[in-house]
Amino acid sequence: MMQPPRPKKLPYILEQHSHYRTDNYYWLRDDTRTNKEVLSYLKSENEYADQWFKSKRPYSDEITNELIQQIPDEEISFGFMNNKIKYFSKIKKNDQLPSYFRLVDGKEELLIDANINLKKQEYYLIQSIAPSPSNKYIAFSEDNTGRREFTIKVLNTDTMDVLDDSIELTSGAPIWSSDNNYLIYSKKDPITLISDSVFVHKIGTNSSEDKLVYKEIDLKFNIFLSLSKSKDYVYINIDSTDENEIRLIDTKNPLKSPIVFMEREDNHLYYLDHIEEDVFFVLSNKNSPNFHILKSDINTKNIKDMSVVIPHNDLVFINNIYTICFNNIRQNSLSKGDIMNSFLYRNLLSFSFLAIGVLSFSSVIAEESESAVLEEIVVTSQRTEESLQDVPIAVTALSAAMLDDQQIEGGSDLQLVTPSLSFRTSDSSGGSFNIRGITNLAVSATAESGVETHINDLPVGSYSLQEGDFFDLERIEVLRGPQGTLYG
Repeated sequence: MMQPPRPKKLPYILEQHSHYRTDNYYWLRDDTRTNKEVLSYLKSENEYADQWFKSKRPYSDEITNELIQQIPDEEISFGFMNNKIKYFSKIKKNDQLPSYFRLVDGKEELLIDANINLKKQEYYLIQSIAPSPSNKYIAFSEDNTGRREFTIKVLNTDTMDVLDDSIELTSGAPIWSSDNNYLIYSKKDPITLISDSVFVHKIGTNSSEDKLVYKEIDLKFNIFLSLSKSKDYVYINIDSTDENEIRLIDTKNPLKSPIVFMEREDNHLYYLDHIEEDVFFVLSNKNSPNFHILKSDINTKNIKDMSVVIPHNDLVFINNIYTICFNNIRQNSLSKGDIMNSFLYRNLLSFSFLAIGVLSFSSVIAEESESAVLEEIVVTSQRTEESLQDVPIAVTALSAAMLDDQQIEGGSDLQLVTPSLSFRTSDSSGGSFNIRGITNLAVSATAESGVETHINDLPVGSYSLQEGDFFDLERIEVLRGPQGTLYG
């Protein structure tokens, strides 16, 4: 068998933020894909890899065939509702990509079959679909190169024709204005591929006429967009490691200059949950390393002037807040598993919300009524079936019924029902999970992630759980600790 190729070392000094580091293999970077020396070396690596895999072929074929046999003929995602119409995707056993559907008056309508374009080119992917509030239009983000540079296109569902609107080199996942006439999207720096600008596109116009509403000039910050739960605002989330800033775009008037909710400052992270009219909940770590929750309005800029809803607690780290738009929660209807997996605050400003944090819930359980219903949940986190109450591991177990009831439609939704788990969106990686301070955001192709994904008891190395919808699942288990050999 041939010897593995050994790349030469050519020290190259990189400087960023007054920090210097040496990269011995920088010469292998060739964004043009034309450097003959680089291509020759990569070819030798591929030849070595092919030879190595060929020697293992019988065993790999056996594993591959076993995995293929476990794939159902068709998988259907949970889907989501938009103005009384359900959207979902299907993927067939022999297809590489899903097809997107919607359910109208009990009838399925095919919107987009991504496999058609894949047959015409080497690479194709649809990152997301976004129906307009009226369901007349579907904005979809397609990647034709694999570099996460998405082209946004618009489908007219009345005629099933794709409009002439085409917005190239975006971050994808656009958000609609409330009147169905505008798309709000972000674009990346062509060199760094970091999202740094936000535009507004009017349907039916050329993308060259799109209005720039925000441009980030500090290279430490990355931009991603999200829609408030009230759907009144688009959040421009301007993120760095230990500080951030959120600007608000009014979905009723998207061309208006975004409003700064609170200006960025060193070592201050905050996140918003808009409820109704001028009411915001603010999750902030200002002088509160474990975070506390405040109530504010759009005009209050100083955190000292906001009212405290949940004060800082040295023993509780609050990862997120999740608003539930109803008044009363029946205490006795919660199962023991539900009580352990959520921290519930009731009757707050005619709303209730979940504050997901790290905490011992024995005291909470003790306070529950003796009439509380306890259900037995069987988990397999140690490769053997055991009752959840007997497993010496902190586990969040979610059955298919629980996923459906709580509308957990994708990997990023797991943070809403799982203590100690948080999720952060990222353009470069699609996003990262964080469990008790351990994350899966590995920056090297050869790095081992701290958060692993297993499907049907098999590890899936680079699988992005947060991308796409969940398909037909029996159960999800999130192992939150302790770290060690108990995981098998």
